[in-house]
Amino acid sequence: MGKIHTTGSEGEKEVIEKIKCPNCGQSLMNLPTSYPLFDVQCTACLFRAQIKTSTSKPGGKIMGAT
Repeated sequence: MGKIHTTGSEGEKEVIEKIKCPNCGQSLMNLPTSYPLFDVQCTACLFRAQIKTSTSKPGGKIMGAT
């Protein structure tokens, strides 16, 4: 497992531990590593999301936002 993959997995774990689903308030869970497009999903509703983990210091830009 490379450094980038490890950092991403740690970010996903932190989101799952600290954030509830924005739609229904239930817990989030990891999707399988090879799942296309998404990293986490709600345990109750159809909400899914990509998680982007940054190791740089906070700045004035949101990385990866479009």
